[in-house]
Amino acid sequence: MITFSFKDNLAKMGVFIAALFFILSMGFACVAQTGLSQKKEIYKVEEGDFLPPLENDIVISTDDGDRFKFEVELAVSGREQEKGLMFRENLADDAGMLFLFRGLDKRTFWMKNTLIPLDIIFLEADGTIQHIHSMAEPQSMALITSGERCKAVLELKGGVTDRLGIKKGDVVHHTYFRNLNLLAP
Repeated sequence: MITFSFKDNLAKMGVFIAALFFILSMGFACVAQTGLSQKKEIYKVEEGDFLPPLENDIVISTDDGDRFKFEVELAVSGREQEKGLMFRENLADDAGMLFLFRGLDKRTFWMKNTLIPLDIIFLEADGTIQHIHSMAEPQSMALITSGERCKAVLELKGGVTDRLGIKKGDVVHHTYFRNLNLLAP
């Protein structure tokens, strides 16, 4: 007569569960890899084509026909949005942060614990620039508001919008706004 203790069965069950988890995770990894390779194909650039922005890139197109590309960090969670660009000692001319919100609402920002001047750009649901607060003062507790309801906010290095001639009515292109088709050459 062969008998197994509860410990033996538990150990065998643990090995079985670990093996099953490994097999399933390998399957998901294969599916994920396939999805990634397909995404790269979508953004394949042929000679002369314009590259649409990827997740952390935006393009601002002006009424004058100029296009400016920026690499941005995305602030999606409440914690990311609360911190923003606080405590940064510098910011590249072609960098920034894009705050993405779920719905349209009036937005209010301040510069507490922000060490560098920023241009704060309020955006409509289609990416159109609604309002620009240029050169927001570092460390200021003054409230900076959108005035009207907006969908997203873009922060760039202070003075960049004036220097490049970016103004109200220009358009920020990003996957979030579903307006990449407007970037055709």
